[in-house]
Amino acid sequence: MRRTLGATFVSLSLNGALGTLEAQIPKLRVLDSIALEESGNRFIARAAALSVSGDGSIFVSDNSNKFVLSYTRGGRFIRQFGKRGSGPGELESAVQIALDGDSLLVVNNQSRLRLDAYDVKTGAHRFGVALPRRASTITASGGILRASSVAMGDRASMVQVNRGRGTPVIQGPLPELLQRFPILAGPFGTVTHDARGDHIVSAFEVSDFVYFWDSRGKVDSVRVPVVQRRGAQQDLLQRAARDTSRGREALFRSSIPMAVAWIGDSAVAVVHGDVELKGNLFEGRFFLSVVHLRTRKVCADRVVPVPSDPFPRFAIRDGVLFALVQHVPDTGEPGTYVLKMPLAFSCA
Repeated sequence: MRRTLGATFVSLSLNGALGTLEAQIPKLRVLDSIALEESGNRFIARAAALSVSGDGSIFVSDNSNKFVLSYTRGGRFIRQFGKRGSGPGELESAVQIALDGDSLLVVNNQSRLRLDAYDVKTGAHRFGVALPRRASTITASGGILRASSVAMGDRASMVQVNRGRGTPVIQGPLPELLQRFPILAGPFGTVTHDARGDHIVSAFEVSDFVYFWDSRGKVDSVRVPVVQRRGAQQDLLQRAARDTSRGREALFRSSIPMAVAWIGDSAVAVVHGDVELKGNLFEGRFFLSVVHLRTRKVCADRVVPVPSDPFPRFAIRDGVLFALVQHVPDTGEPGTYVLKMPLAFSCA
């Protein structure tokens, strides 16, 4: 049964008070849970990324099995992309994924520093593009492939590749903390991005700001207030940069940006995770914030009701937050599910 989301965000001005009580910020509501079909050797062992197409088709990369599986909007299996190996069309890694319109699926074959593209309708391998370094997020649009990748030597955070022509373009802003302490780029260099035409938004592990920029070099930023999540622990990160023996102390202490996406022309949504490893299990919570560019208001830290282990994966499309989880629901069988949480809120 589908219901509308009746609760609203608490609106937080950048210049306003941040003393909002946790009880005032309700959770998102799960309005649909889609069980992904599993049979034989076609199952998700270790999900690395989730993507959703315009028609609602679901794509999941599995870095354990080294392939990507696609499903209908109702969870029925459609086809497999790639397989384990190092030959043409084969994958040594299957981590981040991106859709270029309705025609191409792009996979970050991270171990080979390569993006591999497949035909969405047939599964056939179309081409591969080399990357100069490891990437933590990829997007694709109109043949332009972008990969988030902190490059301290170039003082940049993105590699842009035009399919089939030209050399990679290194661009994108870096937070001030990374510029001051380049050593942090290795252990704390998580960055995620989304592109809408020529406009790009990026979120970094070491910063509470989201950065808005374009290929012409114009950069803006808005701080996402820390209401419930941990945020970027600047003091702790600086201590770890000055004394590397304290790196373990800083591990999992800052909020990790897990997904960011445009919702319309003047707002973006960002998902942060506050997680830590206890024994062999991840424990923690996840939060959604929405940044409005025109008003520069932020709806901050709404709790996303998902289990923390195995690590969930997120995608945002057409005003809906999708979360891939593997668990035993209250009513149902253990398996892999995609939860849908519409962003039907007001933030006046």
